[in-house]
Amino acid sequence: MRKHSLNLNWTFRDKDVFFLEPPREAQHIDLPHDFIVNQPRSAAAYGGAPNGYFGDGEGIYEKTLEIPEEWDGKRILLDIDGAYMNAEVELDRQLLALHPYGYTPFTVDLTATLRPDRPNNLSIVTDSVQPSSRWYSGGGLYRQVSILTGGAVYVHPWDVFYITESVSEEKAVVRAEIELTNTTDAAKAVSLRLSFD
Repeated sequence: MRKHSLNLNWTFRDKDVFFLEPPREAQHIDLPHDFIVNQPRSAAAYGGAPNGYFGDGEGIYEKTLEIPEEWDGKRILLDIDGAYMNAEVELDRQLLALHPYGYTPFTVDLTATLRPDRPNNLSIVTDSVQPSSRWYSGGGLYRQVSILTGGAVYVHPWDVFYITESVSEEKAVVRAEIELTNTTDAAKAVSLRLSFD
């Protein structure tokens, strides 16, 4: 699959749950982004000293997606490398995914929902709830977000595993395990070529 960065030009609003404030005015940001770190601290914050006396917060990230013609007929996945925490992913107000854990990447298949004939509104909401860890956890889209595009049969980025079994001055033996995803109803004949530089 090919990776296309979505890190630039997001609209962001946050609501400080600890101080019970309504969502603030939208601001334009680029990723990665931690919206908790700039909030005021309080000795009464639920996370206490391990979390730096920061409060909770809900972050609302929005971006307009326009689909290029060359993506027509492709499989389109949203790749979220880090969202802390309780992430909700919506496309044009349709809930597509919930991902509660804040420390693992995840993908969301957008193929059936994206409209190529008009702009699409992508929304990712994170809800940082304290106490939730033994250290400062922050909140928001704290790693990159990308679009992955591929054919009906593709290799997911997490479905490649290889290990160097032996190394000598003359050669190295590498064993690879690769899982293919076939999104069609029919069996497909494919060939894979691996190269190591």
